[in-house]
Amino acid sequence: MGVHSFGLYGADGRMHGCYVYLLFCPIDEAFFVKVGMARSPTKRLDGLRTGCPVDPKVMAVVELASRGLALSLERTLHHQLSKWRTHGEWFRIPNDEKKRFSDIANGSLNAFKQPAWPLAWTQ
Repeated sequence: MGVHSFGLYGADGRMHGCYVYLLFCPIDEAFFVKVGMARSPTKRLDGLRTGCPVDPKVMAVVELASRGLALSLERTLHHQLSKWRTHGEWFRIPNDEKKRFSDIANGSLNAFKQPAWPLAWTQ
């Protein structure tokens, strides 16, 4: 008898979560970033690679406990990065604005950090 999926847990015993990813595609004078969410970021990356004219170099992934939290973070990032939006979930960041982009993205990501269960010694 194997492990079965019940409610919040998958067949592998891990809690179901959702991921927000930032896919970075550099070009000469800028880089493109796609901000999205997926249950399986590696599968999503495979799908995006086939439609991306530039080879993605880096993918940043954040796991959140629920789809609702992931959707909230994705929306926050889309709003915070809106001045660079090119189309849909794609953003074009000029090389001279990388620091500003990093500060904004990190600020949004830090707002969604969730602490691990607290560890407390009882004796």
